Amino acid sequence: MTEGLNGRLVAIVLPLLIGGSSVSGCGYALAGRGITLPAHIRIIAVPQFVNESNEPELDVRLTDAVRQELQSRGRFTINPDTAGAHAVLTATIRQHTPSPAAFNESGQVSRYRIVVVADVTFRDEVKNEDLFRQSVRVTEEYDLGGSLAPADLAALFRQDRNAIERLSRTFARDVVTSILEQF
Repeated sequence: MTEGLNGRLVAIVLPLLIGGSSVSGCGYALAGRGITLPAHIRIIAVPQFVNESNEPELDVRLTDAVRQELQSRGRFTINPDTAGAHAVLTATIRQHTPSPAAFNESGQVSRYRIVVVADVTFRDEVKNEDLFRQSVRVTEEYDLGGSLAPADLAALFRQDRNAIERLSRTFARDVVTSILEQF
């Protein structure tokens, strides 16, 4: 009985293992697996980002999210101050653009899209060179749900705040992954 079960398991598992190895050989990898930064970088400064957008406190949200994402990687000390840092991650938020993404049958906006664009630089302070310099664009959408009566404005504001929080986490994950894994 166990030989029949073992044979079935081998028949199921072996193709999965072989198939998995061919995928990994094609250049695909799981995010967060490799860190390609120079070994001398142990302290990373992430000063408050510069906000040139029209969204108040977007710099605070994005900076905090990036600090948390870097800290979650566990290998680095993250500081807001640049003194003594081996590397510095800076960003200038250039754009925050909310726009209609969908309309209902009455022609009213039913879904909004938020686009944030920021110029990000990761600089090796020890070698005095930029390791990463890129414009990063992140998009998030949210439903309006219902009418835009004055009573619904508080709900609309909450949905917008929630979308900004989701966008901040996505921005942080994208930036940190790009820097650490050099994709």
